[in-house]
Amino acid sequence: MEAKNFRKKAWNKFRDNQGTMIVILLVVALIEAVLSFTFVGTIVIAGPLALGVAGCVLALCRKQKFELVDMFKGFNNFVPACLLYIVNTIFVGLWSILFIVPGIVAELSYSMSFYILQDNPTMTQSEARNASISMMNGHKWELFCLRFSFIGWILLGILTFGILFVWVAPYMKTAEAEFYRHLKSESDVEISEAQNSTDEAIRVEVKPEDIKEEPNTTSENVSSSETTSSNETNE
Repeated sequence: MEAKNFRKKAWNKFRDNQGTMIVILLVVALIEAVLSFTFVGTIVIAGPLALGVAGCVLALCRKQKFELVDMFKGFNNFVPACLLYIVNTIFVGLWSILFIVPGIVAELSYSMSFYILQDNPTMTQSEARNASISMMNGHKWELFCLRFSFIGWILLGILTFGILFVWVAPYMKTAEAEFYRHLKSESDVEISEAQNSTDEAIRVEVKPEDIKEEPNTTSENVSSSETTSSNETNE
């Protein structure tokens, strides 16, 4: 699917709930800005907030009801969300030290991890990250192109001293969530097809005509033995 299709689907969902999503991302940005003076505070709350935002934007894309307070639901899964943010940030940072391109590739690989954790709250942070890596295998360029397709809006945001980003950021986030939903549906289909193939492979169909009666060799042997014994007695 092309980037314009994801943008179109995202816009159809986003335009009816622009106000709520804008306020959610503004509140998140404000909280992170206030706590940015304390490095520990940022680390502690960034992961759960990212998980809460992922839940809200997925609810938007799935046409489910959500409220402003739902942005804090990520704290219900605090430890995995916090660890996922910390480890992802460390890995992306380490790859970026080598060169900027490996850092970008790593970030794209981990980009679906919070959506996956939101849909699978019992996962550990490493399982969510590995699932994201697997899901993004062969699709990193597609996501890069989707993000790059917003370059015009991003430039306008810079020209407006960041004011337009208040609207562009949630729109981009919605498009990314639609991208995740597309990959997830593909993964579900592949898993289903694999399971069906396995079921077909292990299924053994037995037809009545395939069942052949084997001669009762045991009774024949017993009869032969009795006859031999009888002859020996007569002798």
